[in-house]
Amino acid sequence: MASRGTKLYKLALEIHDLLDIPLDNHGEPRKGFEIIKAVTTAMSGALKRGEPVRVNGFGIFRVVETKGTRRTGSNFARRTGERYAGTLQHLPKKYVKFIPSEQIKAMLNGDTTWDEKRAMEIWDK
Repeated sequence: MASRGTKLYKLALEIHDLLDIPLDNHGEPRKGFEIIKAVTTAMSGALKRGEPVRVNGFGIFRVVETKGTRRTGSNFARRTGERYAGTLQHLPKKYVKFIPSEQIKAMLNGDTTWDEKRAMEIWDK
């Protein structure tokens, strides 16, 4: 479990507040840590298998692989000042790409989100 004051600890407390879960006997957000661990384990397992992870209203996490490239470059020798050529090989790598949802894009750009627009329409009726 994370120590008090860390970001993970604060996130666990927020999860407890959002889900209205009481803290354990020592005042620790143990269930919040279990929820975080379960979600991250499930997401990382799916990403390892190459499957995209979609979080509705938030975005999509996808695994993207870069191509391996081989190119020739030149460099200077430090002591002699001579230029020499060498072949650089970049191996293919995988990384996670995040694509935000339309709601998140609107929220970040200062627009109203779809939920806010929907709430305003209901309020006006």
